[in-house]
Amino acid sequence: ARWVSEEIRRHEVTTGGRAGLKLSGGIRDLDGLNGLLDVVRSVDPGIIDQGRLRIGASSLIKSLI
Repeated sequence: ARWVSEEIRRHEVTTGGRAGLKLSGGIRDLDGLNGLLDVVRSVDPGIIDQGRLRIGASSLIKSLI
């Protein structure tokens, strides 16, 4: 998540374009999700705050219900 977040930030700085991020695979519970969100937030909070984040982890749904 860190590397992808850094590349998204670099892309925005160098081109002015905005990209999003989809977190998926291996996210099994809220602790795992929160850890990834902390990493993304530490690199570029705008990815989360500006609605450019998606989560695609079907196994996470069991933790949310």
